[in-house]
Amino acid sequence: MSGPPRDWRARFEAFAARKTAEAEAAAIAPLATDLDRGDESLAVIANDWTRRMFDGPFYASRAPAADLPSTNLVFVQSREGNTVAKDPSTLGGGEADKHLIYEGLSRVAADAVLGGAGTIRGGDIVLSVWRRELVDLRAALGLPRHPAQIVATLQGIPLDEGLIFNVPDLRVVVITIA
Repeated sequence: MSGPPRDWRARFEAFAARKTAEAEAAAIAPLATDLDRGDESLAVIANDWTRRMFDGPFYASRAPAADLPSTNLVFVQSREGNTVAKDPSTLGGGEADKHLIYEGLSRVAADAVLGGAGTIRGGDIVLSVWRRELVDLRAALGLPRHPAQIVATLQGIPLDEGLIFNVPDLRVVVITIA
């Protein structure tokens, strides 16, 4: 890479400040739960704020045994079938979808978050939680500030361009066949 070295730390701090301010300023309308089918087989992920905003607990699958992992998947799709959006709130659920679900409850208890190379490539992106109540919940669960970042790519990805590859606090795994 030619030119002056990038100040990745300052870039990350500016990114995190922007994401945090955006999450804190979002007007999130509380959701209503019509039917709750959660039972003892599921792990409850909640604090007072998320219970109030989500109208109850958010559930995740438990690992089948202590020595086995568990995988939970949150897949977002609009009514029209769209699954790609730079801003998840445009898929139909508004700010609640973006800040409470997408950048919130679906990530708050995650060890890692997976994104495709098209999402990550050349941009300032970190797949994490940003709202204070969710950051606090993540800490209460005994998890690091940010989940590990997993990037899936068929063709590889330039590591010197993406923010997530150049900030030491972030754990990153690249999955590729390239």
